Amino acid sequence: MLRETLDIIGDVPCLILIEAAWTRARTIDEFRTATRLPITTIRNRLLELADAGLLLPSLTGDLEAWKLTPAGMAFYPVAVVMLAWEVRWNEQSPAARVRLVHMPCGRTLTPRLEGSIAPHEPPTIGKRLSPRRRRSRDSVDAIRSYTVVHGSVRILGDRWASLVLWTLRIGAIRFGEIRSALSIASNILTERLKWLEAIGLVSRKVTLPHSPYVLTEKGEDFLPVLDLVEAWGSAWLENGVARPNAPVMRREVLCDHCQIVVIAQDVSLVIPSRVVTFG
Repeated sequence: MLRETLDIIGDVPCLILIEAAWTRARTIDEFRTATRLPITTIRNRLLELADAGLLLPSLTGDLEAWKLTPAGMAFYPVAVVMLAWEVRWNEQSPAARVRLVHMPCGRTLTPRLEGSIAPHEPPTIGKRLSPRRRRSRDSVDAIRSYTVVHGSVRILGDRWASLVLWTLRIGAIRFGEIRSALSIASNILTERLKWLEAIGLVSRKVTLPHSPYVLTEKGEDFLPVLDLVEAWGSAWLENGVARPNAPVMRREVLCDHCQIVVIAQDVSLVIPSRVVTFG
């Protein structure tokens, strides 16, 4: 299910727009102000997210407005885990300057994952749901001050990079094994592996013949993000479209202090000089 889910959200602009929607961006101008993305990209991605059932378009007076559906709001715990990863591994991230407050207990939110993890199976090969002109993962650098989870957005927003990490998790560790499991072109796989090595998620013992690739501690620590994405997709998506009603999630994020399941409406984002509520 991970591959099908990444076909929808595994894209840098989509993730940035979802983050902006959590912080109450509604109109095209508000999304533009919040993200600094090009208008054409914003409109195209909003339409794709609406087609997938994560956004609901409406009219506010003469203005076109967009609001997150229950499925879109339910994706929020993924961002909480992404932010926690950022704080641990990316000192330059804007995440280091923010604090999440869990309003039911009034404490700084420390996320804890609970429930069964995804089966250790290769990501299934399926038909692309929404062909798109993908922006480079590095395009987020130009707007890094406008997204909190900068580093993890680059990884999750690169569908192939995320799938490579997932494939290493299941034990396909040599180049040919990874290429076969993902049905990925050799040049694309080579580039992703080099990039994942450069940012410290993957390492390789190059002295060995057909040297295996292994996840570093930093790479292992990103797996809960992918596991939660897969769990969200398994619960909410059916044939590439979100279900309208809240299903049971097998993997959830709890506040480690009060043990309450984390939802966007219960969290405030404290940034120096301002407080942002979600939903």
